[in-house]
Amino acid sequence: MAKKAAAKKKEAEIPKSIMAGILPLCKQLREVKDQKEKLAAETKKLNEKEDYLEQMLTTKITAEGLDLVRTIYGTASISKNVEYPSVKGENWDKLFHWISENERYELLPHSIKTAAWSEAKEAGEVIPFIDTFKKDKLSFRRTPSKGTAAKA
Repeated sequence: MAKKAAAKKKEAEIPKSIMAGILPLCKQLREVKDQKEKLAAETKKLNEKEDYLEQMLTTKITAEGLDLVRTIYGTASISKNVEYPSVKGENWDKLFHWISENERYELLPHSIKTAAWSEAKEAGEVIPFIDTFKKDKLSFRRTPSKGTAAKA
């Protein structure tokens, strides 16, 4: 409770002249985040439609006994029996062991999961060969209503 009261007091102490420079930036950031959210939703819908159309086109082309069709809109070709890698959860440890034994690290992505690393660090574990860097991170939460203006 005391933290909230202190935060409210800090907010109240910000002069209007300073808020005048901050509010437009918050507004623009909010608008960009809203646009990204809309675009992500649109992209998801478009990806679903694309998947559906690809499936329908594949079915139609295959049913006609074709594997290549040239049209004024583009060329569609069917590659048969394309394989994609997949690992079931219970086999992940075995696969990782095999990758380590055979030094086939190119099969793994080159990134560290921040949450797992943070947990290890907080537990006092030191993981070698990981470099870190620090930067300021802005946390920006949208207010419930688009029309709500911040008090200056």
